[in-house]
Amino acid sequence: PLKGELMRELIPLFFSPNPKWVVKNPTGAIRRLWEISPNTVVAACVEAFKVLPAAEERAEVVAFQCNLLRKSLPNADNGALQQVVSGSKDADFAYTLACYMSDNGLLDFTNWLSERTNNLGKAAVALQTIVFLTRTYNKAKLRKTASGNGDSVKLVLSWENLACMLRM
Repeated sequence: PLKGELMRELIPLFFSPNPKWVVKNPTGAIRRLWEISPNTVVAACVEAFKVLPAAEERAEVVAFQCNLLRKSLPNADNGALQQVVSGSKDADFAYTLACYMSDNGLLDFTNWLSERTNNLGKAAVALQTIVFLTRTYNKAKLRKTASGNGDSVKLVLSWENLACMLRM
């Protein structure tokens, strides 16, 4: 009960962009929580993602979380982010995070889909892909149209990732 209560209070503070509640130095807390329980960090990311209904809002939260984890975890680019995207049992979150990471050069999307297929089976991944594309295909844009001012690419779905999913 206490852990659940703490999670309900802390998830909006640390794992969602919220201008009302700005945590001054979240990186230390996230790093320590990761050391104690990486699964709790993954669960918190998923919970912050799931409370939002719109695909655009969800993509924004995933971008925020990815950047937060990259700042917080010393090995983020060498395995920790892949652990988050692979460790999530929520397919919508995993696909959204994998797309964001791929669009920003942090993940080879084709390899990720292949590994997911090997781990879950063709039928499960095909179903997850169809469900994800049903929700997001109409928001697909080319990567280059989203990367204008040097910031990270924040798309719900890029045409490049859409093509990769259709090839699988």
